[in-house]
Amino acid sequence: MKILKTVDVNLVIKYRKELFGIASCMIVFHHLTIKGNGNPLIDIYMFLRLVGAMGVDLFLFLSGIGLVYSYEKNNSIKEFYKRRCKRILPAYLCIAFPFSLWRDCIVGKNGIPVLVKHLLLVQFWKEGAGDWYIAAIFILYVLFPLIYYSIRNIPGGGYILILIYIALMMALRFKMIPDTFQLTSTLWARIPVFITGVIAAIKMKERVISISILPVCIFVNILSLILQGYFALQGSELYYSFLPRLCYGPLAITFVMMTVCCFETYKFKVLQKIFGFLGEMTLEIYLLNSRLIGFFDELATKITGNNDNCKIVLANVLGVTTTIILALYIHKIITKMRNQKLCNRIRIGKQKAEIVKKINLG
Repeated sequence: MKILKTVDVNLVIKYRKELFGIASCMIVFHHLTIKGNGNPLIDIYMFLRLVGAMGVDLFLFLSGIGLVYSYEKNNSIKEFYKRRCKRILPAYLCIAFPFSLWRDCIVGKNGIPVLVKHLLLVQFWKEGAGDWYIAAIFILYVLFPLIYYSIRNIPGGGYILILIYIALMMALRFKMIPDTFQLTSTLWARIPVFITGVIAAIKMKERVISISILPVCIFVNILSLILQGYFALQGSELYYSFLPRLCYGPLAITFVMMTVCCFETYKFKVLQKIFGFLGEMTLEIYLLNSRLIGFFDELATKITGNNDNCKIVLANVLGVTTTIILALYIHKIITKMRNQKLCNRIRIGKQKAEIVKKINLG
């Protein structure tokens, strides 16, 4: 067992893949459709399932940190946007297009215009439905260079951004578009955790934090869970609103701190391998899981004609299993295509260099 004395952002980067894997598991757990029946143990499961939505905040916090490291390797804004599009669009279109085609054109017979609207995420801005995470991440990618340079170059830039964010949220909520704000609050509530990730990567990169911060993290984590429990008891209308979702941020950040400390101290090699494996394909798992779990759940309900929980459990198991298998294959195909393009580019570059060399020798 390693005795840990300090924690830093580099430790988060070290276990970034494993943390993404944990976030994927949380999201899948959140999307399960097994219902409660009044049993106290089932009620605890239902609460933990609700808290599983925190997985998205883990994604965004880790993305904020990762983007800083990626951007500082090559700070060309054009290259940054190209790399982000290559990372998101192939997986999104590969998964969203066939599902949307089936739902909108084959089953729903709504036609191509509706399919295009869903793929362009118009549905999220109008109804608060669809792949909101993709809409959120694209907005944050577009804003990232501005966020990065504000924090890097302006004294107190991070605090200024948070103040601007609070003012903007107040204006959207109470003055400008309150209805749209409520529908899309799942996005707006997650922006601070992303900005916090960027701040942590920039400001804490060369600093270390004493391990004595761990009890504070545990306290904040427990307090956040208590708050989530209170919100859950008030009913779904409050729980799925802006403030409870905002409280996922502290829960996610403290969870990251506690997890990296555990991994660094006790290793948990088997768990790290499992989460690292899942962390390789987080985006694919995120895009597939709710679609496949929902599909098998609907299928089980149609077959049984009732809400038989045993059948629903089986449907969820099938949905999760299929998600992992398909995510693995899609990730491998996309990675292979990306590597093939890179190899072709390197080969073409070498051929051009040889031609120039021959011309110069001639």
